[in-house]
Amino acid sequence: MANAPSQSHGCGAHKHLNPHKKLLNLVRGANARQRLGLASTCQNFRLLIRGIPMSFRASASRRIFSVLMIGVFLLALSGCRGSKAASTPPPTVVEVATVVQQDTPIYSEWVATLDGYVNAQIQPHVTGYIIRQDYKEGSVVKKGDVLFEIDPRPFKAALDQAKAQLAQAEAQLGKAENDVKRDTPLAQARAIAQSQLDTEIQARLGAQATVQAARANVEQAQLSLEWTRVTSLVSGIAGIAQVQIGNLVGPSSVLTSVSQVDPIRAYFTVSEQEFTDFHRRFPPRRAWKSSASAYLCSFYSRTAASMSGLARFPLPTVK
Repeated sequence: MANAPSQSHGCGAHKHLNPHKKLLNLVRGANARQRLGLASTCQNFRLLIRGIPMSFRASASRRIFSVLMIGVFLLALSGCRGSKAASTPPPTVVEVATVVQQDTPIYSEWVATLDGYVNAQIQPHVTGYIIRQDYKEGSVVKKGDVLFEIDPRPFKAALDQAKAQLAQAEAQLGKAENDVKRDTPLAQARAIAQSQLDTEIQARLGAQATVQAARANVEQAQLSLEWTRVTSLVSGIAGIAQVQIGNLVGPSSVLTSVSQVDPIRAYFTVSEQEFTDFHRRFPPRRAWKSSASAYLCSFYSRTAASMSGLARFPLPTVK
């Protein structure tokens, strides 16, 4: 009676030998984390089985092994699916563009200093006192606009005096011409001496020269009177007045300056690399190199009001 259960238990263990091998194979195929979970599950089942009587251990072992095999199979299946899902990379997005050959503008930015194309210093031609300023500082003036006025009264008096001297010289010339006309037939008739006629002829020539000098004085006085109205030499922006009303000014005095801004000059410094790159892309012409010693090109400033002009790159000189 005692040997029968042991034989039947041995036969049952022999019958379930193949499932053990399957379980062992599944355990070998599982990863480390799955093995750890399987080991803890088996340990819990061993503790549970120790408290169960021997009569129930045979049937319980079969069920336990069946459950373990199903669990290991599910774990292995989920691990395989997870590894496959993790190993599959997402599709790569590739952008495609058509290659086109065309000219591309090259932009460069420099810090420039603006200066007038012409900076005319306004100086008077005559000496006098400033009595009026006819422009607003910083305003746009045109060529010929009056900027300052000098007291014209002395120059009007000088003009009147020059005109009077001209009239006196013309009167002397008229008398000399009448003397020559009257004495010419008398000298031919030997009524007067020939030397008297020669003197009168020379006096007429002197009177003619005096008249010409008097006319030149009148023109000079007229110019001096006109120069009391100091005008602008160019069109541009008038600067700050250097004198005030009532100041005595002369030809050496600078009253103000007018800067021509259309066109305008922009001075900027480029690096050696930019200079050599520009020289490589735009070689200078012989005419430019011989006459101007500079590079010329068109450029557009990247400001609110875009302007076009010429950029001049002076050639470096070696001393």
